[in-house]
Amino acid sequence: MNYLRLLVAMVSISSYSLNYLDAVVRQPESDVIVPQKNIDSQAMPSKQISYAYKTEIVLGNAAGTELAEQVESHAKKIYKDLNGSPYFKTSFVRNVPAVRVHHIDPNNPDRGQLVSVDTEDGLEIKCTYFDRGSDELVVVGAGFTNEREIMTPFVEMFKTDATGLNKGRDVILFDFRGHGYDPVVLCDTSTWMTADLAKNTFGMDARHSMLGEIEEFDVVAVIKAMREYKNYKKVHGVSVCFGSFVFLKAEAKFPGLFDRIVVDGCWDTLEKVIDKLKQDFKLLAKPQTGGFKEYWLSKQKWFQQSLIWIARHVWWLNIDHDVRLKNYLPRIQKTPILFFYGKNDLMVYRDEFEDLWNAVSVPYKVAVVTSNPHVMNHYKQKELYKLACETFFASSSVEEFGKQFFEAPTHIASQS
Repeated sequence: MNYLRLLVAMVSISSYSLNYLDAVVRQPESDVIVPQKNIDSQAMPSKQISYAYKTEIVLGNAAGTELAEQVESHAKKIYKDLNGSPYFKTSFVRNVPAVRVHHIDPNNPDRGQLVSVDTEDGLEIKCTYFDRGSDELVVVGAGFTNEREIMTPFVEMFKTDATGLNKGRDVILFDFRGHGYDPVVLCDTSTWMTADLAKNTFGMDARHSMLGEIEEFDVVAVIKAMREYKNYKKVHGVSVCFGSFVFLKAEAKFPGLFDRIVVDGCWDTLEKVIDKLKQDFKLLAKPQTGGFKEYWLSKQKWFQQSLIWIARHVWWLNIDHDVRLKNYLPRIQKTPILFFYGKNDLMVYRDEFEDLWNAVSVPYKVAVVTSNPHVMNHYKQKELYKLACETFFASSSVEEFGKQFFEAPTHIASQS
């Protein structure tokens, strides 16, 4: 599906940009942008984070330490059932219509229900809610252009508690405004395919998606509705990429919205994301690997400028807002934050991650720095991911997290 969207995007470029490209003055040498090598774009090791280990744990202001192998080995033992779940099979998860059907299948013992909430500005936010009878809720925030079904691994991840034996937390997946899969209904013309190139290319409606400028109100609407539905004792946020950007911004603007927030591959600014995409257009389809950066065409300023022009005038994307997450983070005074970050992330460079990490002043903050590609931590190290989240949710301080996490084999064995 991503390759099909990429193909549509390239067709759009060739069809809509000819007049624009003819008008661009092309200077032979000075117009060529020499792309920064990935190793150069990554910050030198900081005093706190070494980036020297397969997995590094950073607790508050202390220096990062290497994760002991026995901790992850024990997590794999306790949470071994995650490996057999179809919800961690990418071939299944990417089949969004099939996942939607499975989520609400009456024969699914852990079935969810389709619900919707309204934002203050009158937009409908569609959700899938898994009620397990818990007094804690996990709200899951998806990446940019992702349907909520793509976040299905987290439905399975929190199906059980920390021991892996008992029922886990309630989970709600939702689509940000302008996002989401809508099956075609013959009697409903709003579901028919249109000439909306953003919708056909990215799977999102550019009339409603504001690319992070106001999406925090979607989060507020979901949490407000769920707290009214059930008197939850705790509401945690788990998010990736764009969803992380929005969740942290939402908490900064509405303190106490979440009890805990987990972020993974978080943006700082849309501008920085666009800068990477225009240098490597394949990152749209493959943010983990990219692949077009070294091509001659990708290095041409006129081509990069044409992509920006198309984004504004063909896809009508809201790419010109200047929201910078770093400026919001100091407002978060109490809410604990757990960061996941892949040290060679092509979408979020090390210096960008450290800017966000250093901007967070809350005493209870933890980072799990891995060797995985962009937002693939919950696939590549799913058991460790769950262990970190469960420990984070249950702990009240960095010190308590460190003690329970690094002593995980003893701690979890005693619970079971």
